[in-house]
Amino acid sequence: MAIQRPDPDSLAAARAHWTAWHHSPIVEGEIAIDGNGRASDVRKVTLTPETTTSSAWFTCHECPAPAQRFRVDVGADPICPPSRHLAAIRRHLREAHDLRRLPRRRIHDGVDAPGMAIYVPSTALHGAHLICGMCRTGSNDVTIEEPPYGDARSFSLLVMLYPGLACEIASLDVHARATRLEAYHRAMVIPSATQRAIDRVLRTAGDGSSVPAQRDVDEAIRTLLATSVAMGTPITRTVPALVKLMDADPIDYACAVAAAIPELEVFRTRPPASVAALTRERYGCLERTERAVWTIWCGRRALRPDRRANSAPADAVCVRCQEGAAACPL
Repeated sequence: MAIQRPDPDSLAAARAHWTAWHHSPIVEGEIAIDGNGRASDVRKVTLTPETTTSSAWFTCHECPAPAQRFRVDVGADPICPPSRHLAAIRRHLREAHDLRRLPRRRIHDGVDAPGMAIYVPSTALHGAHLICGMCRTGSNDVTIEEPPYGDARSFSLLVMLYPGLACEIASLDVHARATRLEAYHRAMVIPSATQRAIDRVLRTAGDGSSVPAQRDVDEAIRTLLATSVAMGTPITRTVPALVKLMDADPIDYACAVAAAIPELEVFRTRPPASVAALTRERYGCLERTERAVWTIWCGRRALRPDRRANSAPADAVCVRCQEGAAACPL
């Protein structure tokens, strides 16, 4: 079987890191592909190739743990997106606006020309996203890639932004230090969270390279539907009303989803725009088609309302707006 060779972007990123931080040349033989079985004593950098669900990473074995992993797409050229991101931009324009072809010259960084699509590359704390010139204002920020959770550059910035964090992780071992920093980046924990709780939420979220499962969003949608039905609104009116809210007021809808996700309870005191941005950053696309919402409702289990109830309970409160049955717009 042929040995897989590094892709040009990953190879260039690894060499740039080595030149900037270790001030010595690195030859191709010291850069290995993860899983190829090359002897570890000659390996200075290990590349993890791009997959259908995650971008490429490289691990520098000369850097101190846990700051050893780096995502390749961080700091990409805003005029020339990586092929993975370009495909995501074209997929959005094709599916949302029936635009079959998007020349690269129509993608701008928002400085020289507005462009049909403004590509914003990944940074150490934020994932790549697209400002679509054809979408409605308020819902035109389309997530392309999740933030680089576990990236060494994000760890450094977090410690700089939160001075108390350095003291908090000083006594921890390498694994615990890395997981706590990643959990802070994901905004999943409060400062007093135990290490056991942090390990659990990170296992739920993934391996450090993916956003939390979309099923959390589906559960939130199911909670909104069940709450509205329990308050006396027929499901045939509840589903279209929720789908209409997705299009008419994306920020209000994102806040409604956040209100139904227990993990986001600590952030509910923030301004609505901030809560909406955080929810979309963590969970990706929140909107569903009407057919998908019906599928979510038909697959309900524990949240199924009592069909014998013809009216809402006296103390029913809407999860979304925290109002009683009479005042709830949904």
